Amino acid sequence: MQIGEILTKPEDIKQFYWHPHAQDKFLNEKNNALYLPSKTLFNTNLPGYGTFKYSSELVLTKEGYSRSQWKLPKVLQNSDFTYHSDASKKADYYQSARIGQEFVTLGNDEIKQWIIDLVETH
Repeated sequence: MQIGEILTKPEDIKQFYWHPHAQDKFLNEKNNALYLPSKTLFNTNLPGYGTFKYSSELVLTKEGYSRSQWKLPKVLQNSDFTYHSDASKKADYYQSARIGQEFVTLGNDEIKQWIIDLVETH
């Protein structure tokens, strides 16, 4: 969830031999990286990593739309995400890029509190 360290050197990534990005075919690719979590989330007692159990409250897909068309929570509606541009912001949904499964945005105090609340309640 929260990035603690980013590994980009092949010798560092190799430590995680079980991870797909540690395979030889990825090790020397320019953009290959492993994102390791922080131990705690924003200096709380909550872990900086984990998984959520399914909850409809956590689904980004806008009801009746394809999985790449999202209804962003209010707190994220003005955020910029990696691999996205202003063209992603449609009138009634947010068009997710088809490049991957994780996208990064810079946080602020409001987003941090929203994340803490999500982790505490789910």
